Amino acid sequence: MRGGGGVAGPTELKAVANGVANQVEISWAAVAGATGYTLYQTTDNLSGFTNADPANLAAANPAAGSSTFAGTVTSTVETLSGADTVYYLITSTQGGVESLTSAAQTAATAHNFAFGTVTSTTEIIWMDRNLGASQVATSGTDTTAYGDLYQWGRPADGHQARANTAKTATLAPNLTPNHAQFITTTATPNDWTAAGVDDDGAARSEFWSRIDGSSICPTGFRVPLETELNNERASFSSKDIAGAFASSLKLPTAGTRADSTGTTSLTGVFASYWTNTVDGTVSRYFLLTATPSMQIAVNSRAYANSVRCIQN
Repeated sequence: MRGGGGVAGPTELKAVANGVANQVEISWAAVAGATGYTLYQTTDNLSGFTNADPANLAAANPAAGSSTFAGTVTSTVETLSGADTVYYLITSTQGGVESLTSAAQTAATAHNFAFGTVTSTTEIIWMDRNLGASQVATSGTDTTAYGDLYQWGRPADGHQARANTAKTATLAPNLTPNHAQFITTTATPNDWTAAGVDDDGAARSEFWSRIDGSSICPTGFRVPLETELNNERASFSSKDIAGAFASSLKLPTAGTRADSTGTTSLTGVFASYWTNTVDGTVSRYFLLTATPSMQIAVNSRAYANSVRCIQN
């Protein structure tokens, strides 16, 4: 029998990248008395199929496939491919009766890079390296750990690659430039988008806060808020480059890329880490210097800074 019968459905359905390229771990809370679970997945958004008879999932486009698990299993590793986001719902089974689907879907998108995680002194889980870095920093000036430099709120469209010197002075007419050129500007408020395009930054803040992997961070991770990075700063043994590298985050001095010229500079001297916090027509970032003046400051959105993702 399918579709309820008084059987409770699982809750807390989550998807988190496990650090292996294109892999995510799907997990859910155990249901008392359950003898099994069925995980449904498809590239069709399943928000209209939540808390419903799982038989309805045949109407998804494409129809949802499924995997079954024994009652003691509450997680599975999924390998993803392609650019499409995959959506998941789950049911439990008890006494031969399958429950309604979970009340909320979860989603995951493939990512093509490997990483680890660290738990900071504030008990928050972070990626162990900057976005685009090939390894954890071995020193504050480890060039292999510098990673990419992102204009604030912009997708990973290639502009962020440190070796990419292509640039244009044409402001983006929308939030998806669909090219890899760094966008330069000298006009206030020094944004990479044209006037009238997300002036308040709300749409880009929403984009960088996504945890389904469709933004710049892997599934289950997002760009941190100002308060989250500031809490880490407060925990450092010293408020300078040495303290940042000595922390569990091992933050390197990755430099920045200027809004007016598109030139990368000050690598090995200081670092700027974006937050997802908006401040009028600018955005907040974490400034890391060689002197004890580490602080949260504001920067124009056309600047390109490092990103360290936080687990949601």
